[in-house]
This record gives sequence, structure tokens and C-alpha cells, in this order.
Amino acid sequence: MITNIQRYGIHDGGGIRTVVFFKGCPLRCKWCHNPETQSFKPQTAVYPERCAGCGACKAVCGKTQDECGGCGRCWDVCVYGAREGAGRGISPEELANLIAKDMTFYTYSEGGATLSGGEPMAQDTAFLCELLARLRNMGIDAAIDTCGAVPWERFEAALPFAPVFLYDFKTLDPALHKAFTGHDNALILDNLKRLCEAGANVKLRVPVIGGVNDVDEQRRMAEYAGNLPLSEVALLPYHNTGSHKWRRFGMAAPDCEFCTPSKERMDEITGIWEKQGFNSVSIGG
Repeated sequence: MITNIQRYGIHDGGGIRTVVFFKGCPLRCKWCHNPETQSFKPQTAVYPERCAGCGACKAVCGKTQDECGGCGRCWDVCVYGAREGAGRGISPEELANLIAKDMTFYTYSEGGATLSGGEPMAQDTAFLCELLARLRNMGIDAAIDTCGAVPWERFEAALPFAPVFLYDFKTLDPALHKAFTGHDNALILDNLKRLCEAGANVKLRVPVIGGVNDVDEQRRMAEYAGNLPLSEVALLPYHNTGSHKWRRFGMAAPDCEFCTPSKERMDEITGIWEKQGFNSVSIGG
């Protein structure tokens, strides 16, 4: 199940990319900017300011704008865009063919597809492997953006298709990790180590959240990761561009306030990682 396909992306991997956002994630990060990808079930975003009171939504599902429960039957009948859906089923063949439409851009820019979310590794393993196999056979580079909080067997199944893993590294402190994501990081760290031992192409992605992991924690994280066979890390400064989504999807927003680290702080953090031997440290992407 996917929520969106973003074409012509220049982040989340090299070159021009098509980013597929899967629905469903084992974590509940309080700074999440795609909260509609957390649940594995379809959801409806409600825009009351667009509603004209025509009653088309109630005619198909029996519920008014204010009573919407996310069944999805109203998504295509609201001509005013007062209801938008997140979550539709798709087959590996259909998804691979949609991704392949931009083959020219991948070839020109050395780009490809990035499977994101949500958590792509939490999707059906057979689906994921078939999709990766189809992309490989089409000559399309695949990258998997993962939080790592899934059983190792899922990574093991995907490894033969040799994708790049864009691996989230949020914090080293297990208590801090659980407090802000709802899940400790023991499995995540173990999977990271095993991927490295298996010779996978792993690139770290570190969300830098002001007030959470932007001070001494970055030093501890860099020291830990410096002992692994990794060379690239992308530092991702916190932003709140998705904060409006919580209300739109009828979800309770986290009772936390985060801030975006300053440029000076990001430069300092970049230096911390470079001192640990990382020869490719980028901000963003």
C-alpha cells in the first residue's frame, strides 16, 4: 500500500529519482513529517475550508464531512478536494511500470528509484522482493530508505537484489530513542551491524532534531558509527513542513516542540562526523 509517488526527486539517493512512499511504519517518531504513512490502513485527509456542503460524500458512505472515518469511498466523488486519500493498493508489476516511465532521466543522471515511507521493509516481503527484482531486470537502481526496525530476515531477503540502504540513525541512547519513537533501538543497531558485515551498500541518514540529539549525542553517534565500515552520512536538519498533516488526518499531534539547528550548529556537527573518518558528510539529501 502506497500513499504517494514523487517524481523528479533530487534527494533520497543520487541523480534524479522517483520516490515511492509506502504506508505503514513500526515507529512513531514525534517529529515525523509524513504521519499519514504511519498506519498500515487507508486514511482520509479532511479540508473543511474546501467543503461546499454538496452532500456527495454522505451519498456514497453515509457520513458527512465532520463524521469522516477514512473508508475511502468519498475520495473520488468530492469535486472540491475537501477529502483526499492516503493509501491505495498496488501490484509489484504496476509499480515497477510506473517507476520505469522516467527511465530516460535515470540514465541521464545516474538516478533511479527510492522506496521510502513509512517503512518499505515492513511491507510484504514477497512483494518487496518481486518489485526489486523487476527494477533490477529493467536496469533501474533501487535504494531503500529504512528505519531498520524490522526482523533481520526481511533485510536478508532483500540483499540478493543489492539495493542501496539509506539507513536512519536517530540516536544511540536506547531510552531517548524509545521516548521519541516508541521503540528502542536494539534491533535497529543490530540490523545496521549485520548489513555492514554482509557487505551491503549502507549510507547513514541522521535526522538532527534540535533539543533531542543535536548536542553531545551527535558525538556519541559518530564515534559508534565510526567503528563500522561506512563512509557516507547525510545530516538532515529538522523541519516542520508536515506539521499540518496531523490535524488533516484527524491524528493527535505530539506534545513536543522541536527546533531546526542553526547553520553554525550543523557545521559543527559536520566536523564531528568528519573527525570520525567519514569522508562524505552532507547536509540534507
